[in-house]
Amino acid sequence: MPSYPKYPFTAGEAQRHDALVPLLELAVPLWIHHWRGSTPFTRTSRAAYCGEMVGAHGDLLMFRSRPVPARTLDGGTEVDATPGTAELFDRLAEGIALGAFQPGGITMFGHHWEVPA
Repeated sequence: MPSYPKYPFTAGEAQRHDALVPLLELAVPLWIHHWRGSTPFTRTSRAAYCGEMVGAHGDLLMFRSRPVPARTLDGGTEVDATPGTAELFDRLAEGIALGAFQPGGITMFGHHWEVPA
């Protein structure tokens, strides 16, 4: 099994990840426990949802925000809800945990998570 360095970042990059990485070290194993025993189809479907959320709203991880509920504008146009920073972090941690179930696991932010088969 390959070995992964704990922090392969430059000094500036490591400073940006100082708060994120320890929180992921806590949250990802909890999500792994949550999804243990579920079917691969269920996990991959949920992983796709998490990926869409992080892809669409990833900037909220850098800039703290509160959730914005869905609403209807005057012309009848519906505006989707926007997650807050906490919910988006949760989707990131959950997505990483779901990736850990795949063969070979997942490496993010210099850390490797893998659920043995």
